[in-house]
Amino acid sequence: MPGWYAGIVRFILEGRVPVLFLRTMLLAMTLPVLLSCSEAADESQGSSEPRGVAVAAYEVKSRDLTRVVNRTGTVEARHSIRIASQMTGNILEVYFEEGDRVTRDQVLARLDTREHQAQLTRARAVLSRAQTDYDRVNELLERGAISRSEYDEVAADRDVASAEVELWETRVDFGTIRASQDAVITARHVEAGDAVSTNEILFEMADDSVLRVRLAVSDRDVGGITTGSELPLRMDALPDTTVTATVRRVFPAADPGSRLVPVELELTGIPEGVTVRPGYLARATLDIDSRDDVLAVPGEALLGSEGDEYWVYIINTENRLQRRHVTPGVARRNWTEILDGLEPGEIIVGTNPTNFQDNMLVRVTQWIDGQPADAPEIARSE
Repeated sequence: MPGWYAGIVRFILEGRVPVLFLRTMLLAMTLPVLLSCSEAADESQGSSEPRGVAVAAYEVKSRDLTRVVNRTGTVEARHSIRIASQMTGNILEVYFEEGDRVTRDQVLARLDTREHQAQLTRARAVLSRAQTDYDRVNELLERGAISRSEYDEVAADRDVASAEVELWETRVDFGTIRASQDAVITARHVEAGDAVSTNEILFEMADDSVLRVRLAVSDRDVGGITTGSELPLRMDALPDTTVTATVRRVFPAADPGSRLVPVELELTGIPEGVTVRPGYLARATLDIDSRDDVLAVPGEALLGSEGDEYWVYIINTENRLQRRHVTPGVARRNWTEILDGLEPGEIIVGTNPTNFQDNMLVRVTQWIDGQPADAPEIARSE
């Protein structure tokens, strides 16, 4: 330590240095340091480049803006059939149960028809006697031995007896319950020994050779559904399987209660080895307005004015903004279709450009929907 500096320190410690002198010495000692720091800061500011305003950027590219509507429905058989009893009686035998497949005219059950059989036997006996009487009077009529009125009376008796036989044959036949077509039994409501009445439902069957799903679609969406178009179906019972369905028909009127229009689908593409059963819950994805390859930008990137003019801000290779007029199309899922004004690959400000202006210096600090591999240098600045 220099001798003069040590002397000053000693004078200060002994309290013999005037206060004004002390302040002057401290200022002389710190002023060179402050000047040196100020010069260093000036040099640092003079050597750095302007950084610009931080923005989020987006590369203009094609997207799928197809309007998708999801609806659910229940798988149903093409035809559902209810087999009812045509007579009152007791069930003698039941041959099938739920899940069994039957063919047309196959016997499902039988009722006790012994009383009807007895009536049929009696009617046939009466018919036999009436036929004998008719044959006799017919011969007499040919010989002119009886009048025409006598002949007509016997002939009428024969016709009545014949009709009575047909009546009891029909009633006996009602005791045999048959399948009306090829189908699978979905419900059996009777057991042997049950007493049933006329028109009581005995079996329910379904023709599952063709399966359908009926959806309820709003009037706003139904206009975009075309008969014959195909769409995928997913089922909760078959989570790993996709079934193809075809729009079979769109109903001409909406349901008065729900104001929804029924749309019927037919399952036309069930994968081999997969079983789809009536009653399964099906989830359909409907493409209402197909737009699968259109230029689109984030909705927040688009600015508008009262004159129906819209624009975005392009980021050029000099890190500056350029205002570009565009023609927007549909807006879906936070994206807006661009019909004119942009080209694929251009870089735009992706969010909140409200306070920006032409020629403003910016730097990209975030990418919307991923950074493009061939982005310009401005797009890679941080």
